[in-house]
Amino acid sequence: MKLSLSPGSFNELEFYRFILDNDLFRFGETVLASGRKSCFKLDWEPALTKLRTLDYVARSVLAKVNDLGLEPDLFIGVPEGVTSLGVAIQLLWAEKTGLDNLVISRKNEGYVGNPAHQRVVYIEDTVTTGGSIVRELEKAVKHQAWPTAVISLADRKQLTDSGKTVREVVESQGMAYHNLSSVPSLLVGAYAKGLIPEDLAKKIEAEYAHLQEGWLLGKEKPLWSGIVD
Repeated sequence: MKLSLSPGSFNELEFYRFILDNDLFRFGETVLASGRKSCFKLDWEPALTKLRTLDYVARSVLAKVNDLGLEPDLFIGVPEGVTSLGVAIQLLWAEKTGLDNLVISRKNEGYVGNPAHQRVVYIEDTVTTGGSIVRELEKAVKHQAWPTAVISLADRKQLTDSGKTVREVVESQGMAYHNLSSVPSLLVGAYAKGLIPEDLAKKIEAEYAHLQEGWLLGKEKPLWSGIVD
């Protein structure tokens, strides 16, 4: 797929195809960063460790930011998975705005640089329960930063142990929440492309008991959004 690297509105369909064409799904029993067990995950490392695809993802995030009308001072990647992406976005943002600050969040405590009194948009790769985001927001408040929004590259659209969505978790912290892609819709695309055998698809459907029956295996695809030509 030819990557569209020029500025503009966020191209959702292109972003979905980017994820599928770059084989970011990993199928098989795994433990997610949230501690939950799953039969699949999205692995962003291949895309975020090559400069061309890193640049594409960074520009996709900025296109979404432009569509939303956000005007932060800083972009910070939630450590450690999207630290490099946060830096790439900030560099592109500096070209547009002239802002000259760079802040990197450390994995445990503190930052490289000082986020105090600056409006921050936090970037996360794939969200499941939002736990890492909440910890990052607590750290931001401690350092007198002004968190304004969270943008995830993909939302698994699963519920926390308390039955909340990630959106509800983030908004309860006084932040706006946005995601670039929905994992169930991506899974529908992956299944249509023959990447998911039927026995595995049944296990995946079982992980999403809160969605309508047959959302992946059924003839009607309520989450289908034309990802595959």
